Amino acid sequence: MPGSLPEAEQELRVAHQQMGTAQQDISPQALERARLALEGISRSIDLAAPERMTQGATQALQQRVDQARQLLAAESPNALQARLAIDEVLAALPPVLAAVQEGAPATGANATTAPGQSGGMGQQTAARAPGGVELSRATHLVGTNVVSSTGRDAGEIENLLIDGGGQVRAAVVQWGGFLGIGARRAVVPIDQITFGATNERAQMDLTRDQLEQLPRYDAGNLEEFGRAEGWGALRTYR
Repeated sequence: MPGSLPEAEQELRVAHQQMGTAQQDISPQALERARLALEGISRSIDLAAPERMTQGATQALQQRVDQARQLLAAESPNALQARLAIDEVLAALPPVLAAVQEGAPATGANATTAPGQSGGMGQQTAARAPGGVELSRATHLVGTNVVSSTGRDAGEIENLLIDGGGQVRAAVVQWGGFLGIGARRAVVPIDQITFGATNERAQMDLTRDQLEQLPRYDAGNLEEFGRAEGWGALRTYR
């Protein structure tokens, strides 16, 4: 079992990667690694100095850990549900991890904010917004179609970009092409997308022409793009 919170986080990320896509069965190795990592996180929270922790952030993390452990305790847990549960834990970890490592109180997922505004990947830009959207509120968007501000079909939300605090900062919108060949992908800031219930179509506060002008998604340039936007390190949802 991991001996510290950073080690437990790393082990959980490795287990998440080993689980593969949501359609695949979870290997026994990945399942056991995830279980031990979650146990390590829970144990680290119990052993952490109380003065370093903020009750709300810590309770939120412990609740998500407990839910994930309960789900993974099944003999053959649902792969998609397992991945989503681990996503929720990883999203809640950064503020608590920062408090443990730095000795500063954890204030929640938006503890660290930085300037950022839409621009080309790698370009320096000005402040956009102080935070993003909780991952749990946005996961249902992946794989759904989105309409433009004029009501026209604009494409499909293929992925989400998540910052180090577990906040969704942008969506990767794909359009054009045939069977994925020749498709174009743009990074749409999450504050430009309006969405509500799971059964409601999301709408961008952009026209199709404005979508065309947004920076193209480049999986190999996420780190530089995140810094330029003021979002810090970014990871994809899937």
